[in-house]
Amino acid sequence: MRVNVIRFIAAGIALLGVAAYYSLASRPAPVPQDDPVLDSIAHLSSRDERVRQAAKDKIVQFGATATKPLITFLEKLVRYPRNRYESGTSEDEFDQARESAERTSQSNTKQRREAAGQLSTTVINQRLKEDGCELLGRLRAEAAVPALIEAMESWPGGDSWENSNAAMDALEKIGRTAIPDILEAIESAKLRAARPQGGDHPSDFYVKAEAAKNQARASMVLAAIGDASASPALERLEKSTDSQWLVPYLRRAIVRIRARQN
Repeated sequence: MRVNVIRFIAAGIALLGVAAYYSLASRPAPVPQDDPVLDSIAHLSSRDERVRQAAKDKIVQFGATATKPLITFLEKLVRYPRNRYESGTSEDEFDQARESAERTSQSNTKQRREAAGQLSTTVINQRLKEDGCELLGRLRAEAAVPALIEAMESWPGGDSWENSNAAMDALEKIGRTAIPDILEAIESAKLRAARPQGGDHPSDFYVKAEAAKNQARASMVLAAIGDASASPALERLEKSTDSQWLVPYLRRAIVRIRARQN
């Protein structure tokens, strides 16, 4: 009887040890508190423009060492769009600005614009995305191309196709090595736009519009890079697309690329 009890206790201790091991193994590795790259990235949230600019310059000086942390930083901003605030800005300040915007009369366009501006400067997600994309572009970070394409596609302002954004600018700076991934994004645009969001399947109208928007943005980047290897895919899409809004972007890109070759 005593032997059985001892065996039972030993087995329990062993199980606890296994559980503890897997619990620890499943936890993310602790972030070093004195990592200079991560410290500089953290300073991008500063209210002080001089601190932010100094952090940017420092990150560029780190070179390739900063690429992976910056990619992770950008991916989190795109995939987990919770509110992020400037250093020293409290959530209460945002709530007050939001309540002020909600109280503003619908008919007073100027006041609503001012309230929206206050909100946009309190929540800094967009500014951080711009900084992350800018830095990856300055570093010519080829490994960042998939993350930059994701950022390009999720960038707000879907009705303003003519406008470039920081992710598109970064892809242009990276140049020719980004072309295969951009072409793949064009080919798979509808499949990716059709992915369920929050458990709901998007409508056919949404899928078509979102895919065309993303293909238009990609074609603008390819036009800016100006490499002839992108022309065949753009020409095929021009012939096959059912989006009348996309065709002018494709034609413009094809013409611009051809002009660059002459």
